[in-house]
Amino acid sequence: MISRASCILLLAAVTQLCACATVRDFLIPPARLAAPSAQEAHASKAPMADVVLHVGRIAGADPEARSIAVRGNRIVSVGPSSQVESLLAPATQILRYSSSFVRAGAIATPVRLDAAAMLSDAVDLHIATQPAAVRGLLADARLDVRAAGDWVWGYGLRKELLRTMTAADIDASTGGVPVLLTSEDGQAALLNSAMMLLEPPSMAEFLLRDGGRAEGLAALAAWHRAPPLRQERLRPLLLQALTEMQQQGITEVHVVGGSHALVEALVMLEHDRRLPLRCVVFLDGELPEGRALLQTSDAPTKQGLATVMRPNIPSLVRVAGVQFWLDSSNDAGPPHLHYTDAQLEEWILAADHTGHQVALNAISDDATAQLARVLAALQRPATALPVRVEHASSFLPRGGPVPAALAVTAPLVPGSIADFVLWSRDPDAPPQPGQPRAEPLLSMVGGQPSILSFADRDM
Repeated sequence: MISRASCILLLAAVTQLCACATVRDFLIPPARLAAPSAQEAHASKAPMADVVLHVGRIAGADPEARSIAVRGNRIVSVGPSSQVESLLAPATQILRYSSSFVRAGAIATPVRLDAAAMLSDAVDLHIATQPAAVRGLLADARLDVRAAGDWVWGYGLRKELLRTMTAADIDASTGGVPVLLTSEDGQAALLNSAMMLLEPPSMAEFLLRDGGRAEGLAALAAWHRAPPLRQERLRPLLLQALTEMQQQGITEVHVVGGSHALVEALVMLEHDRRLPLRCVVFLDGELPEGRALLQTSDAPTKQGLATVMRPNIPSLVRVAGVQFWLDSSNDAGPPHLHYTDAQLEEWILAADHTGHQVALNAISDDATAQLARVLAALQRPATALPVRVEHASSFLPRGGPVPAALAVTAPLVPGSIADFVLWSRDPDAPPQPGQPRAEPLLSMVGGQPSILSFADRDM
């Protein structure tokens, strides 16, 4: 049985998208692809390093390159270990992962933190093979105690079962408690009648037409539009999930699809001195607070985030930008989840203007192509933050496809932003018989190392 801690970590798992050259050429802003100027190259040799990593192999670098030196949020040297010796200072942090593989551009630890938190009192439906078994598991789950006035998540339902069941099939066994069930691959959902009453009217009407079932983008929309949990329930669940991440060596988590309620819960945990790690939040672009963040630099004040965020005071919680889901492969989904090229251009340029970052989830190939087309046409300032692209077909507590995330940044050369991940082996290479899957060991996000695993670290 996989531990809950492992389940939480799986929500933060990372795979690569930038290996595709046709996509990479479009996604990396041209200004960032350019080689550093002579002045930049000279400057990169001068400062002492804050962090030096000794690794096994560096993607795209000279075969002899084994070390990366970072100062602030920039790479200052990539090359043989002897090359970085002159950059060492007494305060330099030295990390050794001699068997690791380093690839640029990926940010580890993006997670649907609401899902990670709810996992502790969700209902596991993996073992159910018949509708009666689903009803039995729900009836035995003491949903009224789990919900405590909120709704309950059931996960792992076999898709063939979900497609044959309706809300009426589970209403009696849920006792009036709102319940949202998701399939094993996260691409389908079934809501009972009580849960549909909590959805916005347009979403509820859409769900009622198919007995509470939804697939693809519509299933994702049903999750997104479910009401936030009460703070009294949300905070302890968040604390438990974040504490388990900390125990696995994670020091920073990037949260996607965040809301005002989630930010409030995180800040209140910090206020009580109980927040165990740093949280970088990307607000849900379908929520008012998400859209407002791109309208003006003080939008959080107008949307009420100032009631919990203390301006100009260092905090473990940072609202970095806004996330939008772009999937265009399911025309049955609500139309407001499909965006035009002009809308994408508007959001990216607005984020550039306000100093925020846009995270775009491009599930389908069509959506990825649209994103590449928009970024290729945009004229962005050289100082703009990189667009963050997430290519994830689902988020799952166990089994099935794992989420992928990518921060589109410059390659691993001096002067580039220090965003990269150390892997246990090349994640793009097929595993040999008996070889374990590639696992992220450490993420470097804007110059800040977050250790994900100590497994391959030279102690």
